[in-house]
Amino acid sequence: MVKNSIGGNKAKRQGRKFVGTVSSKLRVSMEDGEIYAVVTKLLGNAMIDVLCIDGTQRICIIRNKFRGRGKRDNCVAIGTWLLIGKRDWEIVDGNKKEKCDLLEVYTLNDVEQLKKLPNNWKVLTSVTEKEEPQDDTVLFTDKAMDYPAYGDDDDDDAADFSGNNLGVGADVGADVGLGHGADGTDGADGADDDGVGDIDFDDI
Repeated sequence: MVKNSIGGNKAKRQGRKFVGTVSSKLRVSMEDGEIYAVVTKLLGNAMIDVLCIDGTQRICIIRNKFRGRGKRDNCVAIGTWLLIGKRDWEIVDGNKKEKCDLLEVYTLNDVEQLKKLPNNWKVLTSVTEKEEPQDDTVLFTDKAMDYPAYGDDDDDDAADFSGNNLGVGADVGADVGLGHGADGTDGADGADDDGVGDIDFDDI
């Protein structure tokens, strides 16, 4: 049983036997069918599109070893370097891509060690160099924006949020009949109301 050194009921969910052991030995291509590749597209259904070091686009099948609990230490993303095995026994149609199997997923430290080996790594590094990060920075300037000036006739007009023009200096209450006018009288009729008409409760 795993010792709960963290606390909480979620700490024992992962056992010791499922914790991946990091191997310090770097696996390199030893046989003819093993070649290096880089991920270019995630297709789904345990399939990815890879660009091999020989310049060929292939469809790589992610085996069950790298899925489920094995995915924890073998996360495959776009730009990840892989070691794949070609299927020499499979007959490939001329219109379809060749299939291959995933053998190893390299980390960033493994990639740095692979680049020290003599090989044509320009094919694999060209995929990661194409993906340039987008610049989302916002530039602030002290330059004042030029807004269209209002004419002499529009000095007393202001537009509300609904797009209707209201006369600021005019007798708004007198024109509309809502509220007090500019001369202090109540509404257009001069009636002593608060801008709201009488309500007939019989009509309700």
